[in-house]
Amino acid sequence: MERRIQKISEDVQQRVRGGSIAPDIGAILLQLIYNSVDAGAAMIAIRVDLENMLVQVTDDGHGIVSADMYNVAKRGYTSRLREKSDLERNDFQYFGYRGESLSSISEFCELEITSRNMHEKDSFRKVMKGGKAVSFSSLVGSGPVGTSVVCRDLFYNRPVARKIISKQIADMYTMKSRRVVIIENLSSLIRSSTVAHPAISFSLHFSPNLQPDLDLPRSRDVLSLQRVGKAFPPHEMFRFTTRHASFSLDVFFGSPWMNSLPRSKDFQLVFFNRRFSSRNPVHKHVNQLYKTCWNSFHPIAALENTHVREFFKFFPQRKKRRAEDNSAVAPCKRYPVFVVDIQCSPLDCSFADCDHGAFVEFAHWEEAFKCLESLFKELCEKVKTMDNQTSNVEMNENQPRNLAPSVKANDDAETKLLERIEKLSYRNVNTSCLEGEDNV
Repeated sequence: MERRIQKISEDVQQRVRGGSIAPDIGAILLQLIYNSVDAGAAMIAIRVDLENMLVQVTDDGHGIVSADMYNVAKRGYTSRLREKSDLERNDFQYFGYRGESLSSISEFCELEITSRNMHEKDSFRKVMKGGKAVSFSSLVGSGPVGTSVVCRDLFYNRPVARKIISKQIADMYTMKSRRVVIIENLSSLIRSSTVAHPAISFSLHFSPNLQPDLDLPRSRDVLSLQRVGKAFPPHEMFRFTTRHASFSLDVFFGSPWMNSLPRSKDFQLVFFNRRFSSRNPVHKHVNQLYKTCWNSFHPIAALENTHVREFFKFFPQRKKRRAEDNSAVAPCKRYPVFVVDIQCSPLDCSFADCDHGAFVEFAHWEEAFKCLESLFKELCEKVKTMDNQTSNVEMNENQPRNLAPSVKANDDAETKLLERIEKLSYRNVNTSCLEGEDNV
């Protein structure tokens, strides 16, 4: 059944009302991307023109019905939330349900929304500026199915934000690395945010480039992590799931002893309801679990074994640390790999968008930490079991085998081989002697 855009009641608005979207390009991009994901898009194209202060997000979702174009981007209007009971569901899968994101964005830019519904032949366009509708028009027989949202003249009424971004743009001509920093920050944000949506392809263009600066095709699942920049072997990534009364956890833990631990924290991703969170207590807690696991190992004994020493990695440290048993822990610059997705009701978490993702507050931190500790213990036990099995196989391979049957079977062949070697050696000796006589 198709969901129509309607105004939610005042009591529901009070429960879900949040702050306005921060005047930041990264925060705007995230809101537009999440709207496209809610629309069932399979392909999302993003264009950023920093010099002209323009952002555009285009998708191939189901589009907006023509009758709903009058209500789109109005504060308090949404197609995803109907009753307060929806907010208490842990399986509530929509990102935009407050009816505030597009309305807030239209307050500091010229917002143009063009959409064509899959059941209609014509496209419709609505333009807003300063939070008010400027024009509404129909485009007869044109445009593909989907929605395109363009934000022009960004921050025209936000002088401080405009000045900061304009200065960064001006520095692009005097400091070449400055442009790289801006592009890398936005690219990293898109990479990390889209890991939780492997079935959707993403492309990112920075004008005036015609070719995409970032092209993220569809992938099978979150496990590959190719969108962040690297694919890890499946046998080194372990998936664990658990359910709590108030939330559920879906976790991918990298093995503490994986062969290629990364040198950055780009592969430490945390999501709340598939929404990327750049900073929260989960990062610190899981890192501490890995540290505890590594500190329980005896590195001094391992240093004698080159095989163990090669794969034994630690967190970056300036000096040697001491474990609980007073054993030394060598410094290194490696970080663990993990992906955590917490599914909960919208009332149990609150987001504050920023250019690096989103800060999040959660109502059940302590319970989530206990669940993570339990899952990490399962990881350690599983890895230990696999290591024991591997060690037993290696020991069996290194043990001397009874070669008597093979020796008997190949006795004649080995005798002939030895005789041939002796003949060749004798022939070489005679040749060298003859050459010596000729030289004399």
